Amino acid sequence: MSVGVAAAPKGLASSGQKPITEITHPLSAAAAEEPLSPGPQSTVNPPGAADKEGGLTNGTPVENSSPASVSSLFNRLQLDEDLDADMAAETRDLFVTVDDPKKHVSTMETYITYRVSTKTTRVEFDLPDYSVRRRYQDFDWLRIKLEDSQPTHLIPPLPEKFVMKGVVDRFSEEFVETRMKALDKFLKRVADHPVLSFNPHFNAFLTAKDLNKRRAWLCSLKWESR
Repeated sequence: MSVGVAAAPKGLASSGQKPITEITHPLSAAAAEEPLSPGPQSTVNPPGAADKEGGLTNGTPVENSSPASVSSLFNRLQLDEDLDADMAAETRDLFVTVDDPKKHVSTMETYITYRVSTKTTRVEFDLPDYSVRRRYQDFDWLRIKLEDSQPTHLIPPLPEKFVMKGVVDRFSEEFVETRMKALDKFLKRVADHPVLSFNPHFNAFLTAKDLNKRRAWLCSLKWESR
Protein backbone atom coordinates (compact mmCIF):
# COMPACT_ATOMS: atom_id res chain seq x y z
CA MET A 1 0.00 0.00 0.00
CA SER A 2 1.45 3.37 -0.97
CA VAL A 3 1.49 6.27 1.43
CA GLY A 4 0.64 9.64 -0.02
CA VAL A 5 2.68 12.73 0.88
CA ALA A 6 0.53 15.28 2.59
CA ALA A 7 0.64 18.78 1.14
CA ALA A 8 2.20 21.53 3.25
CA PRO A 9 -0.47 23.67 4.89
CA LYS A 10 -0.80 27.14 3.43
CA GLY A 11 -2.17 28.73 6.57
CA LEU A 12 -4.66 28.53 9.36
CA ALA A 13 -7.40 30.61 7.82
CA SER A 14 -10.12 28.65 9.54
CA SER A 15 -8.85 29.60 13.02
CA GLY A 16 -8.48 33.28 12.18
CA GLN A 17 -4.70 33.32 12.81
CA LYS A 18 -2.12 34.75 10.39
CA PRO A 19 0.15 32.44 8.53
CA ILE A 20 3.30 31.47 10.45
CA THR A 21 5.55 33.23 7.96
CA GLU A 22 3.79 36.55 8.61
CA ILE A 23 4.16 36.57 12.40
CA THR A 24 6.81 39.13 13.33
CA HIS A 25 8.67 39.26 16.65
CA PRO A 26 7.92 42.45 18.59
CA LEU A 27 11.63 43.34 18.88
CA SER A 28 12.09 42.91 15.16
CA ALA A 29 9.20 45.28 14.54
CA ALA A 30 10.66 47.89 16.84
CA ALA A 31 14.00 47.58 15.12
CA ALA A 32 12.36 48.05 11.74
CA GLU A 33 10.51 51.20 12.87
CA GLU A 34 13.64 52.81 14.42
CA PRO A 35 16.47 53.36 11.89
CA LEU A 36 19.95 52.34 12.87
CA SER A 37 22.34 55.19 13.70
CA PRO A 38 26.11 54.97 13.59
CA GLY A 39 27.65 54.61 17.03
CA PRO A 40 30.61 53.22 18.85
CA GLN A 41 31.41 49.59 18.52
CA SER A 42 30.30 47.22 21.18
CA THR A 43 32.18 47.62 24.41
CA VAL A 44 31.46 44.11 25.55
CA ASN A 45 34.79 42.59 26.48
CA PRO A 46 35.58 38.97 25.75
CA PRO A 47 36.19 36.65 28.67
CA GLY A 48 39.44 37.47 30.48
CA ALA A 49 39.64 41.10 29.24
CA ALA A 50 39.48 44.21 31.45
CA ASP A 51 35.97 45.38 32.21
CA LYS A 52 34.59 48.93 32.15
CA GLU A 53 35.66 49.55 35.73
CA GLY A 54 39.37 49.21 34.88
CA GLY A 55 39.85 45.73 36.36
CA LEU A 56 40.26 42.17 35.25
CA THR A 57 37.58 39.54 35.79
CA ASN A 58 39.53 38.26 38.79
CA GLY A 59 39.44 41.73 40.43
CA THR A 60 43.00 42.84 39.49
CA PRO A 61 43.07 46.62 38.79
CA VAL A 62 44.34 47.84 35.42
CA GLU A 63 45.82 51.31 34.72
CA ASN A 64 43.91 53.19 32.07
CA SER A 65 45.72 55.63 29.75
CA SER A 66 43.20 58.40 30.25
CA PRO A 67 43.80 62.17 30.37
CA ALA A 68 43.07 62.09 34.09
CA SER A 69 45.82 59.55 34.76
CA VAL A 70 48.33 61.51 32.62
CA SER A 71 47.48 64.68 34.52
CA SER A 72 47.92 62.87 37.82
CA LEU A 73 51.33 61.60 36.73
CA PHE A 74 52.41 65.09 35.70
CA ASN A 75 51.27 66.54 39.01
CA ARG A 76 53.13 63.80 40.88
CA LEU A 77 56.35 64.49 38.95
CA GLN A 78 55.97 68.23 39.57
CA LEU A 79 55.51 67.53 43.28
CA ASP A 80 58.67 65.42 43.29
CA GLU A 81 60.64 68.25 41.66
CA ASP A 82 59.34 70.73 44.23
CA LEU A 83 60.35 68.39 47.04
CA ASP A 84 63.83 68.01 45.55
CA ALA A 85 64.18 71.79 45.36
CA ASP A 86 63.05 72.13 48.97
CA MET A 87 65.56 69.50 50.08
CA ALA A 88 68.34 71.28 48.17
CA ALA A 89 67.42 74.54 49.89
CA GLU A 90 67.55 72.83 53.29
CA THR A 91 71.10 71.57 52.66
CA ARG A 92 72.36 74.92 51.31
CA ASP A 93 74.61 76.77 53.76
CA LEU A 94 75.18 80.08 51.95
CA PHE A 95 72.45 82.52 50.89
CA VAL A 96 73.20 85.79 49.10
CA THR A 97 70.80 88.55 48.01
CA VAL A 98 71.33 91.81 46.09
CA ASP A 99 68.73 94.55 46.61
CA ASP A 100 68.10 98.14 47.79
CA PRO A 101 69.90 100.20 45.10
CA LYS A 102 70.92 103.72 46.13
CA LYS A 103 72.23 106.66 44.12
CA HIS A 104 75.32 108.48 45.39
CA VAL A 105 76.18 111.96 44.13
CA SER A 106 79.50 113.64 44.83
CA THR A 107 81.64 116.36 43.29
CA MET A 108 83.74 113.71 41.56
CA GLU A 109 81.20 111.20 40.32
CA THR A 110 77.71 109.79 40.53
CA TYR A 111 77.17 106.07 41.02
CA ILE A 112 74.78 103.40 42.30
CA THR A 113 75.45 101.00 45.16
CA TYR A 114 73.56 97.82 46.00
CA ARG A 115 73.06 96.09 49.31
CA VAL A 116 74.58 92.61 49.45
CA SER A 117 73.09 90.50 52.25
CA THR A 118 74.59 87.16 53.29
CA LYS A 119 73.37 84.41 55.60
CA THR A 120 75.58 81.39 56.22
CA THR A 121 76.52 78.61 58.62
CA ARG A 122 79.99 78.02 57.15
CA VAL A 123 82.96 78.04 59.49
CA GLU A 124 84.92 80.20 57.03
CA PHE A 125 82.73 83.14 58.04
CA ASP A 126 83.11 84.83 61.42
CA LEU A 127 79.44 85.83 61.58
CA PRO A 128 76.20 84.22 60.40
CA ASP A 129 74.88 87.46 58.82
CA TYR A 130 76.49 90.21 56.76
CA SER A 131 75.21 93.30 55.01
CA VAL A 132 77.52 95.43 52.87
CA ARG A 133 77.13 97.89 50.01
CA ARG A 134 78.82 97.32 46.68
CA ARG A 135 78.93 99.22 43.40
CA TYR A 136 79.20 97.69 39.95
CA GLN A 137 83.00 97.98 39.78
CA ASP A 138 83.24 95.83 42.92
CA PHE A 139 81.29 93.07 41.19
CA ASP A 140 83.59 93.45 38.21
CA TRP A 141 86.66 93.15 40.48
CA LEU A 142 85.25 89.93 41.98
CA ARG A 143 84.67 88.33 38.60
CA ILE A 144 88.21 89.17 37.42
CA LYS A 145 89.71 87.67 40.59
CA LEU A 146 87.61 84.52 40.22
CA GLU A 147 88.81 84.13 36.64
CA ASP A 148 92.46 84.63 37.67
CA SER A 149 92.40 82.34 40.70
CA GLN A 150 90.08 79.63 39.30
CA PRO A 151 91.13 79.34 35.62
CA THR A 152 89.70 75.82 35.25
CA HIS A 153 86.16 76.86 36.21
CA LEU A 154 83.55 78.70 34.20
CA ILE A 155 82.74 82.02 35.87
CA PRO A 156 79.12 83.26 35.65
CA PRO A 157 78.69 86.38 33.47
CA LEU A 158 78.00 89.91 34.63
CA PRO A 159 75.62 92.36 32.94
CA GLU A 160 77.20 94.73 30.44
CA LYS A 161 79.34 97.41 32.06
CA PHE A 162 79.20 100.15 29.45
CA VAL A 163 76.09 101.83 28.08
CA MET A 164 75.77 104.32 25.26
CA LYS A 165 75.25 107.84 26.55
CA GLY A 166 72.08 109.40 25.26
CA VAL A 167 70.59 105.99 24.45
CA VAL A 168 70.30 104.39 27.89
CA ASP A 169 70.03 106.31 31.13
CA ARG A 170 72.08 104.20 33.57
CA PHE A 171 70.47 105.99 36.50
CA SER A 172 66.90 105.35 35.40
CA GLU A 173 64.77 103.19 37.66
CA GLU A 174 64.23 100.57 34.96
CA PHE A 175 67.94 100.23 34.15
CA VAL A 176 68.98 100.05 37.82
CA GLU A 177 66.33 97.42 38.55
CA THR A 178 67.43 95.29 35.59
CA ARG A 179 71.10 95.52 36.55
CA MET A 180 70.32 94.70 40.18
CA LYS A 181 68.54 91.48 39.17
CA ALA A 182 71.48 90.47 36.96
CA LEU A 183 73.97 91.11 39.78
CA ASP A 184 71.81 89.12 42.17
CA LYS A 185 71.77 86.18 39.75
CA PHE A 186 75.55 86.41 39.35
CA LEU A 187 76.19 86.20 43.10
CA LYS A 188 73.68 83.40 43.61
CA ARG A 189 75.38 81.29 40.94
CA VAL A 190 78.76 81.86 42.57
CA ALA A 191 77.34 81.08 46.03
CA ASP A 192 75.88 77.78 44.76
CA HIS A 193 79.14 76.72 43.10
CA PRO A 194 81.00 73.98 45.06
CA VAL A 195 84.42 75.58 44.38
CA LEU A 196 83.93 79.27 43.61
CA SER A 197 81.89 79.84 46.76
CA PHE A 198 84.97 78.99 48.88
CA ASN A 199 87.23 81.48 47.10
CA PRO A 200 88.81 84.03 49.53
CA HIS A 201 87.98 86.90 47.16
CA PHE A 202 84.33 85.94 47.29
CA ASN A 203 84.50 85.84 51.09
CA ALA A 204 86.05 89.32 51.14
CA PHE A 205 83.43 90.65 48.75
CA LEU A 206 80.60 89.42 50.97
CA THR A 207 82.02 90.43 54.36
CA ALA A 208 84.46 93.36 54.17
CA LYS A 209 83.10 96.73 55.25
CA ASP A 210 86.05 98.39 53.52
CA LEU A 211 86.70 96.31 50.45
CA ASN A 212 89.70 98.41 49.38
CA LYS A 213 91.60 97.53 52.57
CA ARG A 214 90.73 93.87 52.18
CA ARG A 215 92.00 93.96 48.60
CA ALA A 216 95.36 95.22 49.81
CA TRP A 217 95.51 92.37 52.31
CA LEU A 218 94.69 89.83 49.62
CA CYS A 219 97.57 91.11 47.50
CA SER A 220 99.97 89.45 49.93
CA LEU A 221 98.29 86.06 49.51
CA LYS A 222 99.02 83.47 46.89
CA TRP A 223 95.46 83.83 45.58
CA GLU A 224 96.26 87.30 44.24
CA SER A 225 99.19 86.11 42.12
CA ARG A 226 97.54 82.96 40.70
